[in-house]
Amino acid sequence: MAVRKRGILLVEDDPVQGLVYQSALSRLSSEISITNNVEDAVRIFARSSLSLCIVDLGIYLAGNTYDKKGGLNFLEQAKAINPSIPLIVLSATRDPEILLPCFEAGCHDYILKTEGFEQAVDRLEYWIRSYPYDMPELESRKEKVISALKRESK
Repeated sequence: MAVRKRGILLVEDDPVQGLVYQSALSRLSSEISITNNVEDAVRIFARSSLSLCIVDLGIYLAGNTYDKKGGLNFLEQAKAINPSIPLIVLSATRDPEILLPCFEAGCHDYILKTEGFEQAVDRLEYWIRSYPYDMPELESRKEKVISALKRESK
């Protein structure tokens, strides 16, 4: 079964990783926007018809100002703009102290970069194929992830 093409926003500070993810996901969506900073990401998020947004935590705020919590800044703004677009965090850590604030800011899921590229792409494909999303189901799933992270942090 063919998957309909949908708009995706990828916010990634590493241009090589951005291109690798774009290439891998391009068979599922011909409309993939990539940026490395919060300022452009907010502009694209507000003006584009998106079905999914993938965010690295460490991104630029604007220009050359890097912030390891730039992704969290973007999540907060994106949730205020359109809370119905799923926000997926790409992270190199499973640390609940880092991930819980992301979920509080509007994140729906996270994918660990350390689990390998193929597994990350498989998870992203799952999200793309699940469109249109059942928002109550998404919120329920999100709450389960938050509960698991809270248990891990104890």
